[in-house]
Formats: sequence, C-alpha cells, structure tokens
Amino acid sequence: MSAFGKHSICRAAARALAVAALALAGSLGMPVSAASLIAPRNYGELARAADAVVFARARASIPAARGQLVFTSTEFEVLSSYSGSAVPGDVIKVETPGGELESRAWFVPGSPDFSEDENYLLCLSRKSEDLWIPAMLFYGVLVETTTAAGRELLSP
Repeated sequence: MSAFGKHSICRAAARALAVAALALAGSLGMPVSAASLIAPRNYGELARAADAVVFARARASIPAARGQLVFTSTEFEVLSSYSGSAVPGDVIKVETPGGELESRAWFVPGSPDFSEDENYLLCLSRKSEDLWIPAMLFYGVLVETTTAAGRELLSP
C-alpha cells in the first residue's frame, strides 16, 4: 500500500472515531457544540466592524448564572471613546462567557478575563441597550501595560 493510501485510511479512521465520540456524547445527553473564530486581518478591520471602540478602566466583575452556564459582567468607566455611542464618563457593562459562581465554573477558551483598575482598549458589539460584548472575544481587547522603561503600551 502506498504512503498516500495509509494517510487516507488514517484520516478516515480519525474522522469516524470523532463522529462516534460526538454521537456517544450526544446520546448521553451531553451538550455537543463547537465554534470557530476567523481572526481579522488587523486590528483596524476589527475596530471598523465594532459597534463601539473605547478606552476604559475595569471596575468590579460579577459572575451570574444563565441556565447551567456562567457569564461574567464587568463594569467599565469610559475614559476615551473612538466610535459608538459611549462617551467619556459613561459606565458601561461588558459581558463575557465563562466565570466561577458558587460550586460551578465555566472556562471558555478565548474569553477575556478583566482585572479591576486595569485599562483596556475595547472593540465592542452591542448585545442590548445596556449590555456590550467584546467583538470576537479576546481579539477585541487590548490591555494597557507598562514596559520596564516606564513606557505605556497596549498589548493582547
């Protein structure tokens, strides 16, 4: 058998095994889902597509249950606004999937985790009148950091 044939058989076997695992998980009542994000070509593309772009300081984060899942809402004080309806001085609420609440936790890969009193550049999508979500999860978030030389910059 040629090497090409062996690889085709291995791929087919792996695909069949993955389908069987998903079928088993589904039959056991386990939620089966997946999501993919296609990264923007650059941050400017993401900012243009966002409903709002703000530079804001994080306040307290509060986890809340929604069914069996946990979401975390963080209040931000808007320091500067580059697009959208939020203006400096506004306090906005940003919700992210995941968090810890009592005896349960939900970890969502790619979901940003905000630290109180840190400054962030946020590309946001409006979820409702008083609630925002980061555009494309962590892609829409840059945190202000200080270099060893004391220079401030934004980093992922």
